[in-house]
Amino acid sequence: YKAIQEAEEKSEEKFEKVRNLLTVNSKQGYLHKKGKHKVSASWQLRYFILKENVITYYKTETDATNLKSPLGMFFCEQVRVYPFETKDFKRDYCFQISSTNKSITLAAATADEMRDWTISIIQAKKQKLGVNLVRQETQTKLRSSQRPNSNDRN
Repeated sequence: YKAIQEAEEKSEEKFEKVRNLLTVNSKQGYLHKKGKHKVSASWQLRYFILKENVITYYKTETDATNLKSPLGMFFCEQVRVYPFETKDFKRDYCFQISSTNKSITLAAATADEMRDWTISIIQAKKQKLGVNLVRQETQTKLRSSQRPNSNDRN
């Protein structure tokens, strides 16, 4: 009985991973964004949207709902996300989103909110990379099945 229960639990864990890969990520809300100037930068409240693998941010929620152009955009599969020490910024719950050509420093209102955003972004990244990996494997299999087999030659 115990072996069956363990097998069911492992099976459920695998199904949960697949469900997570298939679930569309969606999160939105206000975060404080540190300005571009390193020394004298101020913090501005910005409205962020994570939809599937894209993070966009706007000056206000109204700008986002009125379909104004975003102030910035990141693709989750191209970023690293990490929390860091906040003593330099005099603000709690800071984290950074970095890509090869830009990075932004953000601050959430609570530790839970910071954790939710970072986990959501990381999950979106894993989903996108997982989908791309499956696509590549499928294309490779299709190509190899379309090649003439050496045994088929006369």
